Amino acid sequence: MVRKINLGDIFELKTEKGLAYIQYVLKDPYYSYLVRVLDGVFKTRPSVLGELVGKKEIYYQFVPPLLYELNKGVIKHVGCEEVPKKFKSIPEFRMIGMTDNNQKVNFWRLKKNGKERFIGKMTAKYLDTSTLGLSGIGAIINNIDEGYTPRNDWHVTGLIPEIHAKLFEKSRWDVDNKDKK
Repeated sequence: MVRKINLGDIFELKTEKGLAYIQYVLKDPYYSYLVRVLDGVFKTRPSVLGELVGKKEIYYQFVPPLLYELNKGVIKHVGCEEVPKKFKSIPEFRMIGMTDNNQKVNFWRLKKNGKERFIGKMTAKYLDTSTLGLSGIGAIINNIDEGYTPRNDWHVTGLIPEIHAKLFEKSRWDVDNKDKK
């Protein structure tokens, strides 16, 4: 049975740590479905999802395969609550401006309502702003299990996760040795 989704729908995700929740808050014609990753991981489903929705989210992310993952049973629809006013339009996102050879971010930009502006170095004001990008449910589950927040994003901290470091070293080796092949 093909399901439809509605603004405010809440979905349950099974993670290694327990049950986590996302809320569908906006559909953008370019980026697709925007979800809030709600705060908390639980052994059992909370009896009042409205309290969970009323708290600040960990982060928000565009998830193009949201409907597909619902229809495949990867996520489960568990309720619907009012969408916070902040999400009546696309919220502000931060964007990586440019990185150096070591993947350190040299400057950041912000995007809101289709307009971008340069902010330079990351400041405390934007540490909790979500990074613009597209994701799948698997990546969100991994982020929840790893305790990801925009504040501890490796682009901000400079601490490259092991899996990224391995990929970076391979690609760096390929670039550094392309003439030796």
